[in-house]
Amino acid sequence: MNIFSSIPKEPEDPIYGLQVTFKKDERKDKINLSIGVFPGHQGSSFRFNAVDSAEDILLEKLYPKDYLPIDGLPAFNEKVADLVLGEDRKEMTLSSYTAQTIGGTAALHIGAKFLLQHCTQKIYIPDPTWVNHRRLFEACGLEVISYPYEITAAGGVNIQRILTAIQSMPEGAAIVFQASCHNPTGIDPTDAEWQVLSQAIKKRKLITFFDMAYQGLGRGLHEDAFSIRLFLEEDHEMLIATSFSKNFGLYSERTGALTITCTRESVIPISSQVRKIIRSIYSSPASHGAQIVQTILNDPTLTANWQRELKHLRETLTTSRQALYNALSKKQPHKNFTALQKSIGLFALTFLPTEKVHSLRQEHGLYLCDDSRINIAAIRQELIETIANALLSP
Repeated sequence: MNIFSSIPKEPEDPIYGLQVTFKKDERKDKINLSIGVFPGHQGSSFRFNAVDSAEDILLEKLYPKDYLPIDGLPAFNEKVADLVLGEDRKEMTLSSYTAQTIGGTAALHIGAKFLLQHCTQKIYIPDPTWVNHRRLFEACGLEVISYPYEITAAGGVNIQRILTAIQSMPEGAAIVFQASCHNPTGIDPTDAEWQVLSQAIKKRKLITFFDMAYQGLGRGLHEDAFSIRLFLEEDHEMLIATSFSKNFGLYSERTGALTITCTRESVIPISSQVRKIIRSIYSSPASHGAQIVQTILNDPTLTANWQRELKHLRETLTTSRQALYNALSKKQPHKNFTALQKSIGLFALTFLPTEKVHSLRQEHGLYLCDDSRINIAAIRQELIETIANALLSP
């Protein structure tokens, strides 16, 4: 008896599957602008010197390999709350609870399970958004509905369309925002627009779920957390998923956290429910990535070094983005590339149709995501002309 004969084959993941295709491409001049990593030396990802220094310290300490608590390393959770909510968070009306998770993906998963079990069955996500948001929330049992995240010709977000969508959302539903460096567009609401959104969400009594995967890689560590800290100041009870893959280079360590802001009376019951969900999935998180982060953030010298490296990466992104914008604008001055110029963080959209994206892979060896997203971090200066010519090819 063939028990599994009727199981259908699932299509390859749109991003990870593309990496397999790229590796099989034998052309030496191929260029990968799809997956969101900072390239380092010899094809590996960028390594932070601060991370290497922290690992040297940890190696000397030979920290224990015991199980962590269900919700992770306490020292890590405390520093994450400082980083995300601000060190003055204890002066706010609301309190908070943070649990270490296996990457930002697990933070989103656990948060979604928490919402489903205790708050709502509906969650609204931007369109477009990170490719894994929909499937992740649907896998948790939530009804996933899109709201428009439209980029204007001036390189901004059409806030009015979002506000109109908010008016039709049922009270108590959850709404997802990316706190900064929106994936895939690279375009965020302005500080003033975040204030308008905060009031609209509060009036509609929605639950905000922030996804923050790129803190420090857009405008700065504090600036990239502006939306979250504003919502906290305005007493939003909300969920925040954070990832340390990009801003610490801890891709394979799968280091993340889920933070929930709430009344002080709610911290204990909320923490118990989050631990219950974690226990049913992976029991407790891995230690090494959290040890690295807390070691850096508890050492002023390492923190300063890490922040300098983040600044260097931000400046590199700005330089590469502007260079590509200049090349495209010079070649086709009648076209509007403002959205590319005004984007921040790792990503930008080229707004090319899917057929063109596939053609770029086949004819030019230039790999973009199907939604036309490009990873600015992967653009080397010597490739600017090649990439611009390919993007503008007929």
